[in-house]
Amino acid sequence: MNVFTSRTLIVFACFIVYLAILVTVPIRRCYILSKLGKVRVGVSKKNTRMQVFCVVIAGIVLVLLFFRDFGFFVNLIICLTAILAAAMSSEDASLSSFAGLYEKGIVGDGHFLLIPEMFSILEPDCSVLQEDASRILRIQTVKKGIVTFVFILPEEKEAVYESLIEICPILKK
Repeated sequence: MNVFTSRTLIVFACFIVYLAILVTVPIRRCYILSKLGKVRVGVSKKNTRMQVFCVVIAGIVLVLLFFRDFGFFVNLIICLTAILAAAMSSEDASLSSFAGLYEKGIVGDGHFLLIPEMFSILEPDCSVLQEDASRILRIQTVKKGIVTFVFILPEEKEAVYESLIEICPILKK
């Protein structure tokens, strides 16, 4: 197999994965929302322009790799980075309009956690500024490690925190 063919196969395969990520966004969103139940505390929606921009740029990078060769490993790294950017950005953009605390979990910043996965609520790092610490909720999970949620307003964080403790008092340690 010559260099042109292997490069084309790699980029084409990554482009297929990229399209699969974009096509499955509504399906993944519906699946996640079906597991969460009804909204208990809604929070402000974040602007998703940056996430959409990242998804578009990832697609442009993949298209440009059809016309420019950087070598096998560099092409592979660029393709995988573009796919990672598209996956993370599309997840964040699709879930940002549904951010909040639900009966069975929490959604925000591209993450969703079910309440049974949560182990405890942690204090923000001491390296975080005090005004930022009042907007940050860190949750220790069983499988995913520490997941950080950043809220726009401190009042939203407090409302989510209080309601989360009300749902599952064992989280407060």
